[in-house]
Amino acid sequence: MGGCSSSQKTTAEPEQQRTPRRRALLVGMDYRGAPAGWPIINGTRNDVKVFDTLLREHWGFSEEDIVTVTDPAQQSTESLLAALTAFKASLRPGDTAVIFYSGDGPSRSQPLVSSP
Repeated sequence: MGGCSSSQKTTAEPEQQRTPRRRALLVGMDYRGAPAGWPIINGTRNDVKVFDTLLREHWGFSEEDIVTVTDPAQQSTESLLAALTAFKASLRPGDTAVIFYSGDGPSRSQPLVSSP
């Protein structure tokens, strides 16, 4: 009888057996370079550095699994959404994900979602 034996191992590691990773996205929005009228928020980059150190030194995160967004060129809604989308795409089942945000947010006079 030909065929494969059930005891043969496959070369691809099943997704469920991959070692879970610790992944982090750290965002510091200080609004430097933003259009006139946007207040600069001091300390957001330092917040990201402190949280990065905390993740690596106390919670065992590896440097390559931490993504930071602090560059003034990245400080737009579009850039932040792109970073979140890319971060989500990098995650595998079982991973631990941390998202840290230091900055400000807009205020709204209307609810984000209207009720039915």
